[in-house]
Amino acid sequence: MGRGDRATLVLICDQAGRTRGTGFVADARGTVVTAHETVDGLERVVVRGPDGREWTATADAVTALPAQALALVRTDGLGAHPLPVADHPAPGAGTYVRVHAHGWREARVLGTTSALYTGTEGFHTVDEVLELAIGTDGSEALRRGGEAAGGPVLDAATGAVVAVLATALHTDHRAAGLAVPLAAVAARTPGGPLADLLRRNAATVPAYGPALNLAGALELTAGTLPAPAGAAEGTAGAEPVARAAVARGLDRFAGPGAGHAAADPGEAGHGPVGAEAEEHGSVCSGRAAAAVVLGRDTRRDGGTGRERGTGPRPGAGPYGGTGPRPGAGPYGGTGPYGGTGLHGGAGPHGDTGRERVIGPYGGTGPYDGTGQERGAGSERPVVCGLVGAPGTGRTTELAALARRRGAGDPPEPTVWLRGADLRPGDASIGDAVGRALGSAGRAVAAARGDWSAYPGAGGGALDDLARRVAALARDAGRPLVVLLDAPEEMPPLLAHRLPAWTAATVRWLRAHGARLVVACRPEHWEGTAPLYPPGSLHRPCGPDAPDRPAGPAGRLPGAVHLGDLTDREAEEACERYGLPAGLLAEADGRHPLTLRLLAEVRTALPGAVPGRPARADVLATHHDLLCLRVAGRIAAGCRPPLSEPDVRRLAARVAGRVHEAARRCLLSGHGELDRASFEELFPWGTSWASAALAEGLLVPAGAGYRFVHEEFADWIQGAHVDVDTALDVLVPWVDEPPAPADRLPYRPDGHAVPPARAVPSGHAVPSGHPVPFGDAVPPARAVPSGEAVPSVGDGPAGVALPSGDAVRPGDAPPPGCVALPGPRSPAGPVPRHRLGTVLQALLHLERDRGPAALARRLERLVDSGASTSEAVWWRTRLLCGTLLGVPDARPYGGVLRLLANRLAARPAAAAPDDAFGPWFWERLRLGEDELLDLLRLLLPADGPPGGPRRPRYLEAVARRLSADPRGVQPLLCRWFTDERPLPAEPGSRLRPTVAGVAQALLHTHRDLAVDDLCEALVTTAHPRADELLAGLADDEPSALCRAVDRWAHDDVRPVRRAAAAAYGRVLAERVTRDADRELLRYAALALLARPGDPHLHGAALTVLLRDPHSRAAHLPQALAAFRAAGTGGTDGTGKADGTRGAGVAAGNGATGRAGVVTTGAGAAGAAGVTGVTARDLAGALTTHPEPVLAAFRARLRDGDPATAADVLTALADVRAPALARRAAALVREYVDRHPAGAAHAAAYVDRRLERGPAARAVLFPLVTDLLRGRTAEARAALVRVLAAPGTPGSRPLRDDLLDALLDLSHDDRRDPALPDSVLRAAAIGAAGRPEARTRELVLRAGRLLVRTAEGAAHLDLVLTELARDVPGFAVLVSGWAARDPRSWASVVGPGARRAVERLAASGPAARAATVAARVPTAMPMPDGPRGHGTLRPAYRS
Repeated sequence: MGRGDRATLVLICDQAGRTRGTGFVADARGTVVTAHETVDGLERVVVRGPDGREWTATADAVTALPAQALALVRTDGLGAHPLPVADHPAPGAGTYVRVHAHGWREARVLGTTSALYTGTEGFHTVDEVLELAIGTDGSEALRRGGEAAGGPVLDAATGAVVAVLATALHTDHRAAGLAVPLAAVAARTPGGPLADLLRRNAATVPAYGPALNLAGALELTAGTLPAPAGAAEGTAGAEPVARAAVARGLDRFAGPGAGHAAADPGEAGHGPVGAEAEEHGSVCSGRAAAAVVLGRDTRRDGGTGRERGTGPRPGAGPYGGTGPRPGAGPYGGTGPYGGTGLHGGAGPHGDTGRERVIGPYGGTGPYDGTGQERGAGSERPVVCGLVGAPGTGRTTELAALARRRGAGDPPEPTVWLRGADLRPGDASIGDAVGRALGSAGRAVAAARGDWSAYPGAGGGALDDLARRVAALARDAGRPLVVLLDAPEEMPPLLAHRLPAWTAATVRWLRAHGARLVVACRPEHWEGTAPLYPPGSLHRPCGPDAPDRPAGPAGRLPGAVHLGDLTDREAEEACERYGLPAGLLAEADGRHPLTLRLLAEVRTALPGAVPGRPARADVLATHHDLLCLRVAGRIAAGCRPPLSEPDVRRLAARVAGRVHEAARRCLLSGHGELDRASFEELFPWGTSWASAALAEGLLVPAGAGYRFVHEEFADWIQGAHVDVDTALDVLVPWVDEPPAPADRLPYRPDGHAVPPARAVPSGHAVPSGHPVPFGDAVPPARAVPSGEAVPSVGDGPAGVALPSGDAVRPGDAPPPGCVALPGPRSPAGPVPRHRLGTVLQALLHLERDRGPAALARRLERLVDSGASTSEAVWWRTRLLCGTLLGVPDARPYGGVLRLLANRLAARPAAAAPDDAFGPWFWERLRLGEDELLDLLRLLLPADGPPGGPRRPRYLEAVARRLSADPRGVQPLLCRWFTDERPLPAEPGSRLRPTVAGVAQALLHTHRDLAVDDLCEALVTTAHPRADELLAGLADDEPSALCRAVDRWAHDDVRPVRRAAAAAYGRVLAERVTRDADRELLRYAALALLARPGDPHLHGAALTVLLRDPHSRAAHLPQALAAFRAAGTGGTDGTGKADGTRGAGVAAGNGATGRAGVVTTGAGAAGAAGVTGVTARDLAGALTTHPEPVLAAFRARLRDGDPATAADVLTALADVRAPALARRAAALVREYVDRHPAGAAHAAAYVDRRLERGPAARAVLFPLVTDLLRGRTAEARAALVRVLAAPGTPGSRPLRDDLLDALLDLSHDDRRDPALPDSVLRAAAIGAAGRPEARTRELVLRAGRLLVRTAEGAAHLDLVLTELARDVPGFAVLVSGWAARDPRSWASVVGPGARRAVERLAASGPAARAATVAARVPTAMPMPDGPRGHGTLRPAYRS
């Protein structure tokens, strides 16, 4: 529709119907612009539209501007189309314009002048009025009061309004016509009503060419967007699921657009494409897309409501513009521009004037006059990646972003590009943007007849158009966003100079205030993101920032990551598609493309995908459905109609050509099908090409074609890849590179073509032909000998096949289909984005030849010795993608263990391999036990604690423990046998082990399921489990009490009852809560009630004795058992254990957490503890002292050393003063009866000394008595105890008692044993006491010895020996002698003194060598692993 159509004008009349002038509609509100003279003096104005409709405007609806000789009248639009108003200055002299004066005619601008306007309100001078020259007929119409008054003056080139005719203006000279320039008048009053109107006009009424405005820019950019894809059959109305996190991430980058950034996330998914329209055909500019941006509905303008046809991009059709659907050419009536005018209806700004435009009319916005965003420097991020694997919905999310921007208030411009739209010679993204806008302008021009919208392709016009559109968007505060989908499709020549193109793209974006969103595969972004200059990439933040790697590349910078749907989103998608829950295999139940294709297949072929299909099954059935649909469409055009068997055979032929097309795609390094191959396989002269394009099998892509869905393309092309040759090319065995290869090798035969899926009986192809009897498509049944396949538009008719041959896809190409060389890309490696095809080839190998065949290839990848960056990249990605893609990773346990061992064996200084980080192992489809075992192997790869922050395998173990403590705790207990050391912090003397880490994890996270932990530990027969159980006695006594109660009542497993006895005895000393005591009491009674377990009765009695409620009742039985016991339960060392079998340390006799020396016997060893010990009875001394002391006295009379040690140790722990004195009396009585037991008495004294000064009243008389009249051995034993350093609390009492002992021995010259013992004890304990005290003891002992000649010689020998054997003692003695030679000269002989001084000067190394020379050489023994023996190692999660 031309700009000068009479239907664009309205008549201004008075109430009597007399015409006063003309006007035009300037916005979607229906505001009419006219000359003031047409409404001057009227109380009511009648506005008559081009179709005869009238609108009566009262005075309040008229905005009079007499000073400008203009008036604005508010109407309802009256069916007139708004005209754009030019925002540039008035045209210069000599410019031709068009006016409506007795019809549309041309006039010439003579210049500008000042004119006088006379109205009812007075006189007004109007400046810069345009003076027009026009022919005689036109000048007659321009006389005062004529119909032309108030009419628009149009730019002859663009059709935009530049001025309004005013016949009431007067000048000082004769003028044929005068017009008021709108832009100049509005600029003089930027806040006035005319300026507001012109801002709305620029934002809602498109103008093109030199008059291009924001609305025109919006319509051009909308023309680049893909046409909305029709919903799949059976899924009509199914909108894509809103993915709020992805939408927020993109909106944060694509802002400022507050109108959509804070929109309801529920609206984020209403994109114009299906749930996974991963790739579209040529980008169609449709009226629907333009109408969405401008806020109009195509159905109001007579459109079909569904865009089917053509696009503005060059294609393969007869006019160079056909899209993926059949139909008319780019200008046909059913195409995107069929229908009536473009401007009907009210736009989104009909109620507001919120356009923030900076132009000649003022206004505000986030950009200043220089085009730079206020408050933002030149380093503002301008590029954002939308990164996701094929099938995850990248195109869908891009389309949703474009829809949100176009439907926002105000709408924002968005340009859509695909990688195939780029050209080898492009300098930056701006070149492709210009071509896309030019194609959209050509389509707009063809539809509206206004060729100013298409600037042509030469002379830099397209580059200028791109710059102007970006500038308009920038100045309006709505930055242009360019969406680049599938950049992997860019030409190889451009890909080889990608760094220069990327840098130029960033410069173009920043220069024009635009932004770029790149939707691509992870492998493409991994290589491209580092090419962008610093500060140019988006920095995701907040809850949408990724918290884990998106793939082998780790966390990709500057990208919004896209994966499978969340559980909630998947449920919503199933509801929209009508899919029952749990229909797909668990691994694919949240995959967007799989859900969509399955819905299509189930609708077209119910029952075709039985069971729980995997992704490969859905893709195979979708392939069959496409072949059926294409065959049905071809058959629909055949005359006579084909029979049902012929249609089935035709579908098999289609499948064969589809697979041949897939093989030929492998010939191209980037995976596209060249035009010649497409036209050979699907000739344009027949219905094959249109059928293939109409059914979405293939779509145009640049100079060639591609499969619609990237994942489908990878799947079908992967079926034809020669796997072994491909692996040799991509990952050679050695670093020597093979011959250069820029494409994937393919097998010439049809091996590994995906198996057919049977089509259920009676289902019809789209043409209506039923397919009975469950025939498979493809492959077709065998054709009988001599039977001919009917010719369908191509090839000779009736081609006979040999006997028994089947038309199988790939077995033999159709006639004329041979392996063409195809166009080669520049020499270089296989593009990394072909990774998906190789992965699919490996997965096909598993399906066709079993897991063993695939496992051999994967082991070859693990063992590959190539270390070049390219080979390592391919090896890593292939291993990662394949192992994550197999439906069950358990058959590949050997490969996974081999890989885990290789990772764990890496040097500690090596950089971590993020490709096989914890995220990879956790996503493997393995059982929990297998996964935990792999994580155990990987723990050494974590490196030492305190290193760089990165995901660690130990953290993954902790996460799994937290998620499923009951299931993971027993698996971690299996780690107790793994004593491999783990890396420790530099300088750390304690090196953790795998077993120790497992122990620490279980203890740290014990509160998750402490009862289950007890069960897991008691089942594990290992000392570390016993140690951890002993630790639980301190940290979780209530839980262990519950466990003891359960174990004591276990009628089936005797080991559990033995554990109940062992840990019940440990707990009895610690519990204080009545509920815990009650549980232990019931457990002990249950053990006592079992006559078959007599070896457990002693432990049960111990528990009952510890409980005040049951002590009295069971004390007689306990005393009887104690008297009857043989040894009383000691460990033969003189120290009672009391917790034998519980709290086992790590094999080195360390002190466990229970505070006792553990034996390593474990819970099973508890069976050896059959009796009641003296320590067990000691708790009853406070309530029943007489029977207990009587029992102790009776056992001491027996004289058994072990029994004596047990009893005396228990007596040493008595605290009550009265009982302590009676205990001391028992000790004295024992020594009197058994002098040989003096050592046990000395041990009693040692333990009592540690009680501090409170023990003086008991110990002083006892020690004094023991020293008088006792044997030398008894006194020597006491000397060793009293001369020991002891603790600070016991040291004063030890010194007093030792001094008393030395005083008593001063007169005894016959026995040197006493001073010898003092001397040795003083030297050995020198490091633990003050030096002065050691010196005193050595000097006193020496003076006692030198009283005889034998004693002096003995002193010299002992001093020399101690100086040699005790570290530091020689230095002490030599120092004392040097400082006080007189005192020491009488004690130490000259020879001994020289020997001591020599040892002191020689240092520790010489003394060690001297000691080693005196020690016999030991037989070499293997040094086994030693645990650290602590429940809380430093290495913690």
